Amino acid sequence: MIPTLELPEYYLESVDMDVSPTVGETVVGVLGSNLQVESPTLKDEPEGLQCEAALSLQLFYNGKAPWQVDEEVEERFGTVDTEFVIYVPGEESQFEPYIEEWLSTEEYKAADREFRHHLESGILQYILDPIGELLENSYNGIVPRIAFTSGPSERDA
Repeated sequence: MIPTLELPEYYLESVDMDVSPTVGETVVGVLGSNLQVESPTLKDEPEGLQCEAALSLQLFYNGKAPWQVDEEVEERFGTVDTEFVIYVPGEESQFEPYIEEWLSTEEYKAADREFRHHLESGILQYILDPIGELLENSYNGIVPRIAFTSGPSERDA
């Protein structure tokens, strides 16, 4: 987290769930995920940074995820695709040192790592937790410690 920046806000645009539950059965599974964040735009009204984001979740049965099996067959419980806007209130000058490289390359990974961690800091609480609550009777596999960009390590301090 970057203490000089406001906390991000998340505005959900769409959720597409395709799951195959069995009534009376809770599947314990493993989660695959992919987060994509588009290049940011600096807005005047309301003043701040905005970027479109998409989070795709692949809900696998435990022991059936691609990284757990040798064969190419992917047996899934389902998928969840979300689209949302990330908004961080603030003045343009506050964001420039963190997004300069990102804007020039248009690659999210080029943004400052601490800034990416800041942008993602509420995804678990505001995007993943509500999805987990919708699925809780049928699927248990959304891990509370999921992180897309790791936080600063001790060697970075």
